Amino acid sequence: MAYVEEPRENILESSTFLYSKSSLRVFGLWPYQEPKQRLFCRTSTAVLIGSLLIPTICIVLEQWRNFDYVVLGLPSFLYYVEFVTKYMYLAVNHKKLEQIFGHIKNDFDTRKGRKLEILNDYATETRLFNHIYAVVVMFNLSFYQSHVLDLIMPLNESRPRPIPRLARYYVTSLDESFNFVVLHGLVIDWYSMIFFLGHDTLLVNCAQHACALFKIVINDIQDCLEVQKNDKADDEDQVYRRISNTIDLHKRALEFTMVDKMYMYVNLCIIGVSLLAITLSQYQTVIHLDNTDLVIRYSFFSIGELVHILYFNWPGQRIRDHSLSIYQAWYIQSRLLQLKNLTAASLEPMLNIAVTTANGIEMTSPIGARNY
Repeated sequence: MAYVEEPRENILESSTFLYSKSSLRVFGLWPYQEPKQRLFCRTSTAVLIGSLLIPTICIVLEQWRNFDYVVLGLPSFLYYVEFVTKYMYLAVNHKKLEQIFGHIKNDFDTRKGRKLEILNDYATETRLFNHIYAVVVMFNLSFYQSHVLDLIMPLNESRPRPIPRLARYYVTSLDESFNFVVLHGLVIDWYSMIFFLGHDTLLVNCAQHACALFKIVINDIQDCLEVQKNDKADDEDQVYRRISNTIDLHKRALEFTMVDKMYMYVNLCIIGVSLLAITLSQYQTVIHLDNTDLVIRYSFFSIGELVHILYFNWPGQRIRDHSLSIYQAWYIQSRLLQLKNLTAASLEPMLNIAVTTANGIEMTSPIGARNY
């Protein structure tokens, strides 16, 4: 009786893409959504984010001569500038993301044996990092805890309750309502953080898959040496085929690193905005050390931004490290393999290194194929 392989789980429906899929669907950014649903979600997002971003801009413009007001309102404004930048990036590159998802699904459906194990190992690692990041993102909202408690069970109702966020709604009842400002800010902040969670975990998923393909390439290079060690004449064609397949796989891996290349200018903008927001937040913390509530809120905000910068740039460093490992493996093995019939043109793709700078990809060839 012939063995029939059980159908594999769709990787895009698995827990590896749990945060990306669940979060991005809410914002109409998941590539496989129905067009009508996507339009509705994107319109809802524009309305909700605009309902807080516009009042924030208004208060900053209205009080632009008051330095303290401007500095106090800018961190919130910069936070939502970061949101809009990332959101527009995903919306513009919708088709590209759909193509990348198709490649990821195809890799998990067609790879077998050791190669499939490597893909699964990296997917497991991805899930762990994403779970940790999700906890950090949600914990960052704890700076609202004191204001929520003021709403639920105030300890001293005669105590003045400071407005936690500067915003101008141009409706007196709303501008002076502590409850409305707190609830509105809390809902929109939670909503925006769900997006950041989906966006950043998506980047990590793609980068980890590229790293898994790089790892497979390294193993294939080492396998070529094992075949050559047999010292059989009829093995030479097999070595050629292995190297040809390895080069093709390496090209596929470089396609995934293009996700990071698309992030190059976005990432530079995000880093600048985040660092400016952190600087302004800590400035407010230093000059208001007597205000415990403000110190706690801005400290949590700064810590969250630092973690966000770290997590946002970590995938690019992973790609760089794995790509350099390919070069090192090829350099070592090429000294041992005596494959004189391989042309420089056929070796060139293997010698390309994906060098990640600010999450952008620059292709270089540090050692030409002629050296081999």
